[in-house]
Amino acid sequence: MAFLDNSGDIILDAVLTDTGRKKMADGNFKITRFGLGDDEINYSQYNKNHASGSAYYDLEILQTPIFQSTTQVSNINYGLLNISNKNILYMPSLKVNSLQPTMQSIYGGIYYVATNSTTIGNLSITSDQYQDNTTNNVPAIYIEGGINSTDLAKTQSNQAAYIRNLRLSNRTYSISVDNRIFKAVMGPAPGQSFSVDSTGGAFLLPQNLRVIAGSSADTSLENYSTYRVNGINDAVYQTQTGVSVAAFSAISGPGDTVTVFKLMVHDALCSSTTSDNLYSKIGSTAATPSPSIGSGTYDYIDTFVYITGLTTGATIGLPVRVIRSA
Repeated sequence: MAFLDNSGDIILDAVLTDTGRKKMADGNFKITRFGLGDDEINYSQYNKNHASGSAYYDLEILQTPIFQSTTQVSNINYGLLNISNKNILYMPSLKVNSLQPTMQSIYGGIYYVATNSTTIGNLSITSDQYQDNTTNNVPAIYIEGGINSTDLAKTQSNQAAYIRNLRLSNRTYSISVDNRIFKAVMGPAPGQSFSVDSTGGAFLLPQNLRVIAGSSADTSLENYSTYRVNGINDAVYQTQTGVSVAAFSAISGPGDTVTVFKLMVHDALCSSTTSDNLYSKIGSTAATPSPSIGSGTYDYIDTFVYITGLTTGATIGLPVRVIRSA
């Protein structure tokens, strides 16, 4: 469905799926729920310094092309929320935290998952730049939520005032993955901490992972399954001693919660001797990835993993490449 308002006329362009057309033919078609999003909009184009005055501040935004409606299953990455509390000044967002060696970092714009020990032996990238699918150990991908603004000090009192008391804390996250590629997700085990002491010397980071039991079908993405993982209190605060916490937290302002996850690839895709046909069907085989990751050629599949805070709906999508030595 698309909403067009660029020409001065309000147009609602709705295209029914096969299921929708069948329900309409049967006489029982009825819209019971809908979602709104603004994925197309880049709000950084709002220009308060436009030479022609305030009437032109949002001109670039208003002239943004709108997505065409489609019958394919699609996902709203930036859904609009109905918030009645007018005291909310800041919304928590999500960021990848890769500041520590056990945190997986991005390489060439992609997060890598190595499927077997042969592949790992051929890699020339550093150990923090890929997940080892043969173990449940870190490195893993860490997601940190909070108010990423320097307007607010990174203190426990601001965390309470601007997140906790306004019920904006993401205590639980959903991880959506392509179920053709991944058989499960590992998330943080209970009883762990994300904190640092007043000297900056004692940093506690959740590193114990467990397999998340059970998943549900992602109704907005075809071939995707969703797993729920816990959030851990973000207790990295700027202390009065002046110790900088920039080496521990990726959030500039008060933090909310942190979660961590690893991706478990289907066994057939991890064989060191046989290339599963899924590589040729939706990926590449015997290829040399760019940028270079090591010696020889590789079979690989590129996909996206989506992480969503279940309280606020804040979402982040990560490009992931599953690789095996060919």
